[in-house]
Amino acid sequence: MADILVKNKKEQNRQRILIAVFVVVLIITLFVLWWGFLKPQTPTIYVGNSGGGNSQYGEVRIDFNILENAFLKELLPFKNIAPLQNNLGRDNPFLPLVENGENI
Repeated sequence: MADILVKNKKEQNRQRILIAVFVVVLIITLFVLWWGFLKPQTPTIYVGNSGGGNSQYGEVRIDFNILENAFLKELLPFKNIAPLQNNLGRDNPFLPLVENGENI
């Protein structure tokens, strides 16, 4: 008889723990849904130039003076590479390779 009561208490404790875990997961899920989807969105205000154009990003300015840097002037262009002399590759590289009548 005592054995049955101990099993019932263990089963009740297990059920309580499972219910608590379920409630915590449910609260987290509801919070994520509210925070990600249901929360009222605050409007985004972009401040930019008032003279037309793309007011989201403002005016775009490119500083070409960086190209006058001494480090960049020391760079050399690539040498020209001569085309290959041998006929390399296959006529259609997408066809499967066949050797002795079998695909490789």
